[in-house]
Amino acid sequence: MLNKKIKVILKYLLIVILFGYFFVTLFPKTNFFYLHPDEHEYVRRSIYFDLLLKKDFQHPYWQTWEAYDQSQLEVYLYGLYFHLTGVDDISQYLESYQFNFPWKVKDWENDMRSSDNWWRKYTYQPLKQIPPEVFFRMTPILRLRKMAFIISFLTLVVFFLIGKKLKGWLFGFISVFLLFQHPLFAPSTLKVMLEPSLLFFTLLNFLVFLYFIESFKNQSGFRKKSFLALILGLTAALAASSKLTGGISFIYSLSLLLGLMVYNLLIVKKGKLGQFSLLFLLIVAGFTLFFYLLTPFIWSNPIKKTYFMISHQLDLAKRQQSYLSLADQALNGIKEKGLAVYENLFSRTGRFRTFDRISRKGKGFLLDPFLFIIGIFLVFKKTIVKFKLKQNLGKSFGLLLWAVTLFFWTTLYIHMDWDHYYLPLVPSIILCQALALEFLGKKIILIIKREIK
Repeated sequence: MLNKKIKVILKYLLIVILFGYFFVTLFPKTNFFYLHPDEHEYVRRSIYFDLLLKKDFQHPYWQTWEAYDQSQLEVYLYGLYFHLTGVDDISQYLESYQFNFPWKVKDWENDMRSSDNWWRKYTYQPLKQIPPEVFFRMTPILRLRKMAFIISFLTLVVFFLIGKKLKGWLFGFISVFLLFQHPLFAPSTLKVMLEPSLLFFTLLNFLVFLYFIESFKNQSGFRKKSFLALILGLTAALAASSKLTGGISFIYSLSLLLGLMVYNLLIVKKGKLGQFSLLFLLIVAGFTLFFYLLTPFIWSNPIKKTYFMISHQLDLAKRQQSYLSLADQALNGIKEKGLAVYENLFSRTGRFRTFDRISRKGKGFLLDPFLFIIGIFLVFKKTIVKFKLKQNLGKSFGLLLWAVTLFFWTTLYIHMDWDHYYLPLVPSIILCQALALEFLGKKIILIIKREIK
């Protein structure tokens, strides 16, 4: 009894130490990373939170390029942070730093961009090299990076819970540490961009899924399954409301339920079609309702304007690919996109490999793809075993489906070789690599024990 209490205390102590380390390491980096050109854009869009609070949905800003270019949830969170830290009028606050002046742009109709493009001159440069008189104007950006840090920190908490739910405490520790030290994580989530909340809600959606699939394994009541289905739709809506590509979570949620329905009704011969249909409707309803509420631009004509937002993103992607200044970063065709994913995340020269510091200088096998392939194989094998034995499909099925869905749709959409576009793929890669590490670790321990005997 005493040993159990000591183990529990040690586990929670380790959590405090680990996340304390994450906190003191990440927080200073909010003033470290270079200025990204999109940060100025999302800071000024925080004005939408003021309009939301005032219920001023007739304001011209709601019908500008700024309103339909992307979803608004992350922007609302940035506006909320301004208010929580003492800013009552965001527009006046930004103007006090000569940050925001509405003007008219030929290409984009009306938007809120400043005609003084001061920030463009200093993008992708170390903050220390920015002159003091210009650095002063960056104050709103650095202030909102603190909000990005909060979301980033909560993302690590959710990822730890995912690892713990999948395989236990140790697996959770390994997984979250690998995410924390990944070369894409901090640079992509500590800036005033859309990636922090996109990653957070994508992972939250997957965590809810793990509870959802567990409800089938534990033969929970239909009421609990219905509640979890609604939350699946809600979290998918929050991901899509952070950035339109977060809609992948909605596709995944429906794919998951479809897989469970086909397996249970046709293979295991359990469950009722009516109940699965209702769960399907709850996911769709949860997603549709919350995405609609969080996107005022589409209120007057939801279907037409949602289609318009998606079409705009696809047109913008083509336009970005056509710019001569960006020609070397454009990715055309599924083969080129797939190759970019491999080269950046898995190859020896890849910029964003999990084990970059360990294997970059090594001459042997490539550690990242090796561990990923082993992890995927283990997940696939476990899913097949459950399928053959007609057992309830477990978390391995969910992880496999999640990884496949993320890789397919993210690779399909990536149109530019930009760092943050690869971020959604990182968590599924890390979970598979962590599974491989656990598997190989156990094998090594068994071999050592045999040698000792």
